Amino acid sequence: MTKQNIIEKLKSNSLRIHFTYANGKKTSVFCTLDMSKIPVNKQDSIGPSIEEIIVAWDLEKLKWIAFKSEKITSID
Repeated sequence: MTKQNIIEKLKSNSLRIHFTYANGKKTSVFCTLDMSKIPVNKQDSIGPSIEEIIVAWDLEKLKWIAFKSEKITSID
């Protein structure tokens, strides 16, 4: 799945994304880009877009999280 496909899915869904950090640690995050699920006061703080990075709202930690699309191992 391409970065753009993942972003499009996140805009209308909440997804569990499993990925590996640069240090080799595996983790997962339940996240979205659905603005109806992101607090209004956080919607403008997404930050700059970087080509290989996906930024999404972590629904469990209630903060923005960033990860490289190439490091994704699976999506639920």
